[in-house]
Order: sequence, then structure tokens, then C-alpha cells
Amino acid sequence: MSDLVFGPNRSPVGRISYPFVWTPRESQDGKGKPRYSASLILDRQDPIVQVIYDDCMAVAREFFGARWGGNPAGFKEHWPIKNRDLETKVQGDPAFGNVVLNASCSDKRAPRIMDRNNKPIQSQTEIYGGMIGAIHVQAMAYDQNGFKGVKLWLNGLTKVADAEKFGNGDFEPPVGEYAVPEYLKAKVIQPAYTQHQTAPAYTQSDADSMMMRAVSGSHDNDSIPF
Repeated sequence: MSDLVFGPNRSPVGRISYPFVWTPRESQDGKGKPRYSASLILDRQDPIVQVIYDDCMAVAREFFGARWGGNPAGFKEHWPIKNRDLETKVQGDPAFGNVVLNASCSDKRAPRIMDRNNKPIQSQTEIYGGMIGAIHVQAMAYDQNGFKGVKLWLNGLTKVADAEKFGNGDFEPPVGEYAVPEYLKAKVIQPAYTQHQTAPAYTQSDADSMMMRAVSGSHDNDSIPF
């Protein structure tokens, strides 16, 4: 028996979150292999949510049969549909109150990244969390290397429209002076002056003092930088 069962291709449209589609993302627990991945935030009333859920249930029944028991909670984290009302209480989270689909694929084959005309997107800055996009996925049941469950296999991603970025993607740092805190001042290292650097600026009184020392024969080499 195959260790994988796939469902039909689907292309739900929502807001893209955490798109790791250019470079595979390392496993967060350090146990799995790097994977390309993306999440999609959907309104819980979107009909596609039920379609994806039914696909996941179907592949689970087909693959696991009586071994499964018919309860998605039995897979715990190995189930690709998350209800963020149950996952988090942080209302600042853009996914709060919505449903999140998590999709990924092997690092052996990168997902196709396209615009809405199916033209390849080359610029990585075009893809970001918060944009409106479609993920091209298939429900997949698996039992490999001690891991079993249901996931959404990520075949590609289509950018549909620009939207406000999640997080502080457009943050601009303030321009101005930055004071060194008192407790850090002892750590400051002044750059050593070398003959290859531009000489520091001196006031007229500085120049007069150095000239007087030179004329009087008092050569304080530590105080004369040239």
C-alpha cells in the first residue's frame, strides 16, 4: 500500500500568511526536514473551508480506515485546518476569529509562484504576509517515518492583489540622535586615529595652542595628531 493518498486540487483565495516559498523553512522542532510552506487566512463562513475539510476527511478515511477513528483531533498538530478562536486569544492576531489553512511541500521541489495571469513572479518582495492570494493545494494523508496525519500539499501560490502587510513590514526607523544609556557608556570604544583617516576638525583656539607649543619647543606628541 502507498504511504500517501492525495485528494483533488483546490485553489482557495484568502490572505497569505508566513509565506516561505522562496527558501524552505527549517523545522521548528528540529526533527523534520526543511519545507516550503504558506498559510492562508479565511473567513470561517467561506464555503471553501467546508470543501477543504471534506477533502481532508475523505483522504483520512481512504488511507487510515478503521485505524483512524474519524476524529481530526486524533492527529493533533498533524491536521492542516486551524480554528484560531481555539488556538489563540490575542485579538491583535490577524487570524483571530478566522480559519487558517497550513500548507507545505518538500524542499525537493519549490512551489510555483505566479501572478493572476499565471506568469512567474521573480521578485521576492512581491510576496508577503497580508497580501491576497491563492494557495494551490491537495489534501494528503500520510504515514511516513513515524509521522502520520493529514496535510495540505502546497503545489503553488498565486498573487491575486496587494493588501496591507501584516506586522511592521513598512516600518521606517526615526532619524536623529541616539543617546548611549549611562550603563553602556563604559563599553564604548573610540575608533583609533590612523594616517589613513581624515584628520579631525579643530577650532582656531586648538590650532593656536598647538602652534604656541611648537614654537616654544614643547612637543607633546600625544596631543598633536600630525
